[in-house]
Amino acid sequence: MKKPEAKFCAIYQQYLMSDKHNLPAHAWEAKHSRGKDNIPFADIEPHQIASLLASNSDKGLCHKISDMSVEQKPYDGFFYRNSPAYMIMAYTGTFYIISIHNLVHEMSDSKRKSLTKDRAEQICIISVDYKMK
Repeated sequence: MKKPEAKFCAIYQQYLMSDKHNLPAHAWEAKHSRGKDNIPFADIEPHQIASLLASNSDKGLCHKISDMSVEQKPYDGFFYRNSPAYMIMAYTGTFYIISIHNLVHEMSDSKRKSLTKDRAEQICIISVDYKMK
């Protein structure tokens, strides 16, 4: 994971654990613009899209957390079925929570090869201002 993205993931986790939202449990993948006004669609790996779509489907997604981690893990794995799934797109000062289906449509319909901050704001379900430490 790239350093700005890793730092942002900690911010998003703090947001999730706060009382500042009413989001249900969900699967998510974060991408960070690294100071630019767009995030290339190429930064989103096909397996990430497939996993988020599976989490939101009738089939579901089952994942075993690696036993190789040096950190203590909360449990062995998880299973999501028909769960919300989001791509979290972080730009300087604001992040946008976008449903995976909205993002897939944007990727297939857009003439651009990236998601601009302005377009992220238009297709998101929630936008949140934040400060990167």
